[in-house]
Amino acid sequence: MPAVARRIIVGGQATDGYEMGSGARGVLLVPELGGQGMCGWWSYAGYLARHGFRAMVFDHRCGGPSTCPGPSAATALLDDIDAASRTLVGDGADRVVLVGASQGGAEVVIAGAHPPAKTVGVVALSADELSDTLAGPPYPATANAAATGLALPSLFAVANADRYVSVVDTQALVGAVPGGQAKLDVLPAGSGHGWDLLAPGPNGEPGAGESAALNSDILAFLTAQLAPSPVPCRDEPPAQLLRTGPVPVELLGTGATTVVLSNSSDQDRCAWVPFARTLVDKGFRVALWDYGDGAPQTELAGIVSAVRGRVILLGASKGAKTSLVAARQLGSAVAGVVSLSAEARLAPDIDVASASAGITVPVLLVTADNDPYGSAQALDGIRRGLANAQVLRVPGSAHGTLLLDDPAISAQILAFLTAIQGR
Repeated sequence: MPAVARRIIVGGQATDGYEMGSGARGVLLVPELGGQGMCGWWSYAGYLARHGFRAMVFDHRCGGPSTCPGPSAATALLDDIDAASRTLVGDGADRVVLVGASQGGAEVVIAGAHPPAKTVGVVALSADELSDTLAGPPYPATANAAATGLALPSLFAVANADRYVSVVDTQALVGAVPGGQAKLDVLPAGSGHGWDLLAPGPNGEPGAGESAALNSDILAFLTAQLAPSPVPCRDEPPAQLLRTGPVPVELLGTGATTVVLSNSSDQDRCAWVPFARTLVDKGFRVALWDYGDGAPQTELAGIVSAVRGRVILLGASKGAKTSLVAARQLGSAVAGVVSLSAEARLAPDIDVASASAGITVPVLLVTADNDPYGSAQALDGIRRGLANAQVLRVPGSAHGTLLLDDPAISAQILAFLTAIQGR
């Protein structure tokens, strides 16, 4: 993979870097402490470039052929990361994940607590020197101190019996990250340290076994965090973007109860915006999302896991079926379900009545008597399998989110949601 030399300017001084790949998905690879410098990441950077990422490797100042200006500022390591990230963004990356190994892992944790512009995630492999002072204000001094301020999605990895950092210390670091945004992969003893966890060969391809599994997690994390942001809907309230995997989620409002809205197959999340505004005004937090390439019930389960707290599923047509099937799988992780116009089958071949049977949380099933898509005929079969179901049948042929145009129906749905919210 061709590499393009980049001269990174930090406060009038220079450090060396190289870029491989192109596009908007940026990955900044922060080196371990030691003689290899950026070369330790070289083959893996090529691997990432072949998978569609714009990867940058660099040396800290005083590393490799980079300028060594004499006494370093307390923030020198973090200033280098910030300058390299700005260079990557200037070259075309509109989102960046910081990936660090060994001491570089500790550095990206600190950087993540005061992130460079466009930084959307952190990966730390065998982060060590956790209590060593690696930075100064405005950054936290140590990785341990930074963890409580790390608000970015993060992936950590460490091997059992690593002689430089223990699993226990890494678990404590990950546990200090707020909001459940950090994931930890623990590999078997002997899996290596830092970038050796990936066991890359000369072409950068990760090794087999646990190394391949870790790399699969890293690629999935990079793909999720670096996915393009969804285009805002018309009249949509301000939203926080949550990346739970391949499906970006927009969070509206700040309530303790989250209503996850799943749309019909012929609409996108924007169809929910008017009702979402009403929910936010009533004190709910709302999650909007569009289907990805996976099974919709699996994608929805991932969203529920990520948003945490009390969650209610509300879906229309395909989204109603998805919500019912996912609720059965999720059990007590869901506080209630509202189904608007659920038909009998969820593509490709899931019988909704069978797949949802056994749900014990409150469910509101809404359908129009003359629904042209068959939800009225499917209703009784679905209802029989539910322990705590209410049914709302209304005249007419409105389907899915069109049911919400009737103020009486919307009021009854809001009453159902509010009763769960107040529990």
